Amino acid sequence: GEKARAAAMETVHTKSEYGGEGDPLAENKSSPWSKFLIKHGLVKENIVFSGLIEKGSFSGFGFGGKKRRLLLLTSFPRLIYADPHEKKFKGEIPWSDDIVAEMKDNRNFSIRSAGKTYLMTALTHEAEEWVSAINKTKAGYKSAD
Repeated sequence: GEKARAAAMETVHTKSEYGGEGDPLAENKSSPWSKFLIKHGLVKENIVFSGLIEKGSFSGFGFGGKKRRLLLLTSFPRLIYADPHEKKFKGEIPWSDDIVAEMKDNRNFSIRSAGKTYLMTALTHEAEEWVSAINKTKAGYKSAD
């Protein structure tokens, strides 16, 4: 139930230049990232993991560029990416029960959701930390249903 989900969220932490342990970004009203979080009554969305990544765009021909983004994993759960310099919302990776995060190597990982694959390069964390955080959040979210 809800306790299992809360316990899963507590096991996921963040350390980066954009945040510290736990979810201080959600607590800090002056944080530029708090404007992306949802408040629904007494329930507030928290950031459970964050860090800089490069998000690759992929086409069948292998063309595409890499864009530096701040990736935010939240407690609702959601995966939001933002421009770290302009502090603007740039998009969201849809969350579903079939979301899959896979490590490719120490820096690279992929997220598959809603029939699309997102290729990421971790800049402030290891890829394994991202995969673990997403999978722990998924496990906590599924057990809360």
